[in-house]
Amino acid sequence: MQALRIRCRPTNLFVYDRWLMVDAFIQRAYLLDQYGPDFYALPPLSAGADASDLIACALPLESRQRGGHQYWAASWCDVQALQFRQSESAWVRQFGAADGIVYLHDKAKRIDTTTGRDKAYNLPIHLRTLDECIWYVVGAAAEIDRLLNAYVHALGKKAAYGNGALQEYADGKCWQVEAWPHDWSERDAAGKLTRGLPALTLDNAESYGVRPPYFVRANQILMELPE
Repeated sequence: MQALRIRCRPTNLFVYDRWLMVDAFIQRAYLLDQYGPDFYALPPLSAGADASDLIACALPLESRQRGGHQYWAASWCDVQALQFRQSESAWVRQFGAADGIVYLHDKAKRIDTTTGRDKAYNLPIHLRTLDECIWYVVGAAAEIDRLLNAYVHALGKKAAYGNGALQEYADGKCWQVEAWPHDWSERDAAGKLTRGLPALTLDNAESYGVRPPYFVRANQILMELPE
């Protein structure tokens, strides 16, 4: 394990959260590598999933403990601080008149645009433009490089529509994993937090995810968050 810097360049990034967590991307890549196509047949996780439902992962990152809670030595990327432009769009889905033909021969059917397959959507999309996402981790460089470049080609939501697609660097890779002289996985050179840490006191503590999957409440504890 060694101190590393990880970089990528997403286009039209669509995320709601302030931070992007590289350990979450590495964990998804790890599971895809372990399960192959069967990954998509795994039971879906909800925010209320029990801790026993989570798959234990041996990620190529240094595992650490604080206050009795395990987390990975990986910083968070502050998207809000890095963005230099935000544009507004929308994802719209409406019931088309041509789709009504499926109802012509069954008068008992009712077109319902509030739920089900005919549900209408008008979802606001906030696209963030930034030059580069950067993280600092302690881990196994070769394995992290392999997993990210093999399995992670976009970040954020609505990736199927091209949002968050990663641009290639000069070497043809979408991810750059390189040795770094300092361990900034928790704090930067000025001593400021680069990720949330399990809180040791109640002062300024907030409930937040400590490790992936971050949205599952079983992984959410009182955390000391970056400013």
